[in-house]
This record gives sequence, C-alpha cells and structure tokens, in this order.
Amino acid sequence: MKRILYIVLTLFGLGALAYAIVGESAPSPTDESQSLTTLPELEPPATPVATQTVQKRDFVQQISASGVFKAWVETDLVAQVSGPVSSLHVEEGHFVSQGDTILQIDAESYHLAYLQAKDQMTRSLREYAAIALSSSQMKRGQLLRNDVEATVDTADINDRDALALFADHSPKQWIASTTGLTRNRLEVRKAELDLEHTVIKAPFDAYITQVEVSPGGMVVQGRTLMWLVALDPLRLDVPILESELRLVQLGAQVAIRPHAFPDEQFTGIIKAISPVVDAESGTCSIHIEIDNPDHRIKPGMFAQVEVETSVFQQRLLIPRDALLIRDDRALVFVHEAGQAKWRYVRTGLENDDFIEIEEGLSAGEELIVSGHFNLAHDAKVVVVQR
Repeated sequence: MKRILYIVLTLFGLGALAYAIVGESAPSPTDESQSLTTLPELEPPATPVATQTVQKRDFVQQISASGVFKAWVETDLVAQVSGPVSSLHVEEGHFVSQGDTILQIDAESYHLAYLQAKDQMTRSLREYAAIALSSSQMKRGQLLRNDVEATVDTADINDRDALALFADHSPKQWIASTTGLTRNRLEVRKAELDLEHTVIKAPFDAYITQVEVSPGGMVVQGRTLMWLVALDPLRLDVPILESELRLVQLGAQVAIRPHAFPDEQFTGIIKAISPVVDAESGTCSIHIEIDNPDHRIKPGMFAQVEVETSVFQQRLLIPRDALLIRDDRALVFVHEAGQAKWRYVRTGLENDDFIEIEEGLSAGEELIVSGHFNLAHDAKVVVVQR
C-alpha cells in the first residue's frame, strides 16, 4: 500500500515539475504580438527600366509597302536563222559584255547562198549596163560602161554603187526591174543578213539565264535560245493604295530593306508611276530604281520599302513602344526621383517608328521607353539604360 502511494506521489511531482518548466518557456500572447509588430515591412524591389530624353525633331511621314525586284532591261535571244549550233560560249549565270559572242550557228550554207546571190547580182548588172547603153534615153553612156566595169571587176557591189550609175532615176529603175537587178540586189542583202545572224552577240551587258540550247543542237528560226538580264540598275515594283497615291511624287527617295539583307538599308528613286489603278486590289504600281553595282540583289527578291511623303518640322516625338493604352486612354511613364509617373497624353502624327505628342509631355523630360508595361503610378524604378 505504501509502495503504491509512493509511486503516485512521484508521478504527480514529475507532472508538476514539467508544467512549471513549460509554463516558463512558452511566450504569452502579449509577448507574441509584441514580437510580430517589431518585424520590418518588406518592400517590392525597384523595376529596372530604360529611359531617353524627350526631344523635338523633324517628323517624316512615310508610306510602308512591300515589292518585288525586277530587271529594268531584259530580253530573250531569238534565232533569226536555222541550223546546228557550231559553238556555244556561255552557260547559265555567265556575265557577258555588250558585243561578246554568245553562240555561232553553222554558217557554211549561208555563206554559199551569199556567194550565189552576189554572182547573180553581177550577171544582172552586166545585162543592166548593156540595155542602158543601147537606150537613147540614157545619158553619159561611156561613163556608165566605165562605172559598171569597175564595179564588176572589184566585186564591190552595193546599193550606193547601183544608184550612182545614172542621174536620171526613172529609166534606170525601169531597166533594173526588167533585168532582175532590183530583185538580185535584195537577195544579196538578204544573204548578207542571214550570214550575219549566224553569229549571235550580246546586245548589252547582262547575265545569261534560261539557256535552252547546247553545242551541236539544232536551232530553229524564231525559237528562244536564252534570256539576258541586266542587274544594274534594278527596278522595284511596289503597289501603293489609291488613297495614298496623291502623296507619292516622282523623284522622291525611298528607303529599301531587301528581305535577303534585313540589316541593310538601300536608297532608291521613284522613276515611274503607273497611270492605271488595279480595280481588284485598289492599288497602283510605282517603279523604283535602285543601283546594284555588286549584283547582290537579284530579280524576284522581295523588299520592304518606306516612301517619304511629307516632312513636319520640330515635332515632339516619342518611340511607338513608349506609348501605352489603358482604359482606352493613351499614356506614358516618365522617371522622376526613382519613381515612375504616368502621364495621359494626346497624340498626333505617327509612322512606323514615332508618334507625335501634342499634349501631356514636355521636351527635356525623362521618358521610360522599356520595362514599363506592368508599371503603376509612383512605382519605384531603377534606370539601367539611358
């Protein structure tokens, strides 16, 4: 019995001791509230932004459009005579200068035809002279004989020699027609032209493309052999909306950015404006000339263009990205003493790069141009780029 009482008292004493220890270590509600109120408040970090000083500058009104490059000068080479190709001096992509021989057609048959026509011309000329000498209508007969003999001996027969034989043309023409001299003269000239056409030369400086013949192949008169394309200068054809056509002027400069060279800008000049508006698209084509001395730009490439139409002096301009629209109102943020301050503004002229501010912003203020999309009024900011 005593043993049981001893155990109970011991347990009770240990419980009281534990309660006393826990009670001393646990903070009171008052102490806990006091400790919480002493913690420092956490502030949101400053937003990094980029700024630039608002300035007045000239505003250039532009028309933006896209177009395709074409060659100012291009042509197809068409065979004037038929025959096998004896030699071909070019390939696809070759550059030729004006006067360079491109290909030759076998000329043997054309050379023989020329000699035959010339021989017949000589026969007709002798007959012509004989009839002329016996005609009482002809004057200076002896002079005529001498001229004819000299012409025949040297085999140098052409239109000028024949026409110089007589001063009185009417009898001469009748005799020439009777003897076949007129026809023979034309046949000689035709044979000369055919012989010349067996050698095909470049009519201008150009690149060779779409070659459709090969050495030894047969060429048919009237067939296209290849194309010649000149690459300097080039033409850029751009469709302009009819509503903007009144703003375009001949001779105006144009900024050109070919899609193949997006980081480069070229300058062109408006050389022609089409007199016709396409009824389906409502556009009118303008033709822009661009120098291409290194031939990097090729016909068929596309480009973005900006046509300057008007220049307005000293306008307050900001980058387009700096302007925000909130609740259907235009606003910007400016930097003041580490804070972002919003300003409602009224806008004016605009192009692809800039917007004119008519009211709500002044020159010299520090405009936030980047990092401002989620800012609030009086938000703390830190300028990382000016």
